[in-house]
Amino acid sequence: MRRKKIPSRRWLLRLQSLSCLLLIFLMLFMSFGSLYSVEVKATREVKMTIDDVVDLLNEIAVEKVEQTEPTLPDDTDTASEELDETETSAQKVKIVLPERVNVNLYMFIKMLFKLDDVSRVLNGALELYSSMGDIENYNQTLENLYTTMSEARALVTSDEFVNMLALVVTVMHEFGESSFAGVGMIIMILMTVFLPLALWTLISIMLIGTLITVWSAERWYFWMNKCFKAALRIFTVVLAMLLFSGTINLGWGLIISFIACVLGIFIAALFSRLKSRTREGIKYINVLHIASAVKIVGFVVFFLCFAKTNLVGQFVGVIFTDVLKNIFSQDYGTAFLKQFLFTIIAFAAIIALFASFSTFIGTLSRAGGMQKRNKESCMFSTVMCAVLIIAPIIVSTFYSGVSLANANMGYVFGSFIGILIMILSEIAIPVCRKYFCRDLKETEKDAILRGLETVETEYFYADDE
Repeated sequence: MRRKKIPSRRWLLRLQSLSCLLLIFLMLFMSFGSLYSVEVKATREVKMTIDDVVDLLNEIAVEKVEQTEPTLPDDTDTASEELDETETSAQKVKIVLPERVNVNLYMFIKMLFKLDDVSRVLNGALELYSSMGDIENYNQTLENLYTTMSEARALVTSDEFVNMLALVVTVMHEFGESSFAGVGMIIMILMTVFLPLALWTLISIMLIGTLITVWSAERWYFWMNKCFKAALRIFTVVLAMLLFSGTINLGWGLIISFIACVLGIFIAALFSRLKSRTREGIKYINVLHIASAVKIVGFVVFFLCFAKTNLVGQFVGVIFTDVLKNIFSQDYGTAFLKQFLFTIIAFAAIIALFASFSTFIGTLSRAGGMQKRNKESCMFSTVMCAVLIIAPIIVSTFYSGVSLANANMGYVFGSFIGILIMILSEIAIPVCRKYFCRDLKETEKDAILRGLETVETEYFYADDE
């Protein structure tokens, strides 16, 4: 029996690090594109207000045309036609809200350039209000009115203003339907601005770390994995917000970014199999990849059902409206006890929500060999996902803000099925490791979880040659 040294493939570490670098740059570039589209919804009162403003602008424009009516020359018919065309053109101002709005950073940048126009219109309106009782300067006031309204007409008919107005009225509509949906819309709007900024900051840190660690394949690999996992966390939060809002659809920018995330994990999993391994190590990788794939399926089932559950939507909406009110409440006795229990359970559900993100990132990291030192299991964060479903069911028994009457219990059951799949996949990893990979050494297990090469040697017999 002799010992055979496993050949080194350190070039895979550098190639994987380079792929992470390129994919994060791709995510940054895509973050400036169309992130998502919003289905425009407006209440009847908002539509009536918009129509009233349009009628006012058109009425004042027509009065201006009538006051500046030219003296008719000999060719009366021609002059009348010109006047009719002028009046008709003055009445063509309309604000038509689009059915959908594509939201990206450029939309907000374009609106920033319109702030000067908005400022002039507001200042003109204030001047008109202050000079309403000034009879001596009536003509000047009237001229200021026409000038202000002309600028207002140009502003409200611009594409930038109409798109922004459509987005604002949709947010108002979402708040009217559900405070949680409205908060989700606000978070997505903020993410439109902060997503490119966060990725740019991440890339700056990543490049600085690259200059320091690029000379060591292992150090550079660890650094790039850390940065790629940070990008995964950013896009996981964005995806969670999208799942909770029925008015938002993914844009091509986010779709390509999510594809880049999946591609990064797939490349990492593939490279993990190509690196130097023992026979036991290869069996262990098979166990990790199969169990992680099953868990990801379970997580998708859980989270899609979770997003469709009316009961959970009620609970999260009540959290936003009642938690602070309960904390500062002066009630005593039974009322205080109910509010206290609700607040405790609400905070537990918020922690469970972050735990669900953590277990998803942990599963992807484990499949791609990007896990922390010897961290094989994500059982605690997986079990915490059940709190997201159990919490509103418990609260509905004693808190009037949450009711089972409108809950879709089919999706609640589907969520529990997804959680059960995730828990079973977590249990399967240590069980299968002990059954199929009983001779796996702890050092190689750690190397596989972290995506490193196996630096041990394996035994073989001369007859195997």
